[in-house]
Amino acid sequence: MTFKRIAVIGAGTMGSGIAGQIANAGQKVLLLDLTTKATDYALERLQKSEPAPLHQRGNVDLIETGTIEADFDKLAECDWIVEAVVERLDIKRDLYKRLDAVISDDCIVTSNTSTIPIKLLVAKCLWPSGKGLPSPITLIPCATCAFWSLSAAQTPAPM
Repeated sequence: MTFKRIAVIGAGTMGSGIAGQIANAGQKVLLLDLTTKATDYALERLQKSEPAPLHQRGNVDLIETGTIEADFDKLAECDWIVEAVVERLDIKRDLYKRLDAVISDDCIVTSNTSTIPIKLLVAKCLWPSGKGLPSPITLIPCATCAFWSLSAAQTPAPM
């Protein structure tokens, strides 16, 4: 599968590492967080960390940064979005509700959650399926995904 537009939401350790691996694959990626300070720091970490998460320093140029508020509309153009925000169900659910309103039917949304069951994340979404990524993403040569899909009848009722 080839992706035309990829985004990572959350520029912390995992989110920035995932964006770095996408850039290492030669793909452009949009990295969003709450502030430009957070995304600037993420790019700085990617360039200075040892072992180097970027295979080539120039890969950082494949990472476009922005903020969730100012650049959220760009997510409508994406065919793969990786959610890597803080492990709080309320924050993730709010984000997923916002995504629900802008993403295309063909967009794949994945989550980096390791503690929140996916059923809880997507309980209020129109697209009740997802994928999870392992940690630490920057040290794994490939991403393993846990796939699941729920029919509308299997989707938990909103809480």
